[in-house]
Amino acid sequence: MESRFASQESLWRSINENPPELKGVTKESRNPVATTNFSEVYRGSWLPPDRGVFGTRMLVAIKVIRTIPGASSARQEQTLRQLKREITLQERLKHENILPFLGVSMDFGDLPSPISEWMANGTVLQYLKKNPQASRLDFLKGIARGMRFLHQPTPHKPSIVHGDLKGSNILVTNWGAPCLADFGLSRVYDPATFWNTATESVNGTTRWMSPELLSASNDRKSLTIASDIYAYGITAWEIVTGKLPYHDLIDTKVILEVTKGLRPTRPRDISDALWNVMQQCWDVDVKVRPSMGSVLRAFHKIAEMNPPLRLLSLDSCGIRIITSLQILQKIMEEIGPNERPCDHFDMIAGSGTGGCVAASS
Repeated sequence: MESRFASQESLWRSINENPPELKGVTKESRNPVATTNFSEVYRGSWLPPDRGVFGTRMLVAIKVIRTIPGASSARQEQTLRQLKREITLQERLKHENILPFLGVSMDFGDLPSPISEWMANGTVLQYLKKNPQASRLDFLKGIARGMRFLHQPTPHKPSIVHGDLKGSNILVTNWGAPCLADFGLSRVYDPATFWNTATESVNGTTRWMSPELLSASNDRKSLTIASDIYAYGITAWEIVTGKLPYHDLIDTKVILEVTKGLRPTRPRDISDALWNVMQQCWDVDVKVRPSMGSVLRAFHKIAEMNPPLRLLSLDSCGIRIITSLQILQKIMEEIGPNERPCDHFDMIAGSGTGGCVAASS
């Protein structure tokens, strides 16, 4: 095993420039906290060099890539090249709605393990289940901003297709913002390159895949920005409802019905404007599907039509916004039904009014 690992590591270093290699990463969970077709994710910890010997270790996610038993040397090299591509891609992506990438560790298995920041809030679906008062629209906007960043080319990166967008691949930061994760299927979108040429098969998750990817008559299946937009529409429905798309159908039935035109049903208590955005995203005609920029503009109009309530304090300094009313309501439920907000918030208690008001921001 040691000689095989040494050859894998040597091959890895010979392919391209090396990403940051982290020393001293340790596993904190015995069993994986998440599993995919090609990897297992563990909770771990790492001491950044700038924190010193006695500094606090930070929690990290360790993505242990599985090897292919009995694979030829050519297949091993292909796997390493694909992994290198994914890691090189992640290094370029610096955005508040993209999972922060830290580097790789050579201490777990035959292949290098990508290391990213640990998100204790879990996936967006787990977070919303625990925090039902959270704004779904805010999450949809954050995800759209991350996808727009991927899709827009810049001098530092080409346009990028995520390729596997769904609720379980969206994590939530400590401050409650969504961030896109799992770029294992991501590819550079450039007609002149290999990454957008036809492939023997397109990997992904059936329930979020567009009809052009599922169609048996399409011999040239490739992940595109348009298929990302479709997946975004299905993911938006998933986030709003908290349900698995087509939860009453098995995968093979989903493929058959989606190619015939089946789409998710309209959720209860959803605005016409938001429903229209979802429908446009999963339209069978790829030319009808909007860009992420268009989606964000639509969300901005929706927010203008439904301004959030804010808790305000009136004093000599004028009106000051304290927090969202929804968050205040949750806090007050935990404090007790007979308590007053002004007894527990300094800015309100110091206002001299002995009370608070709720108004549109």
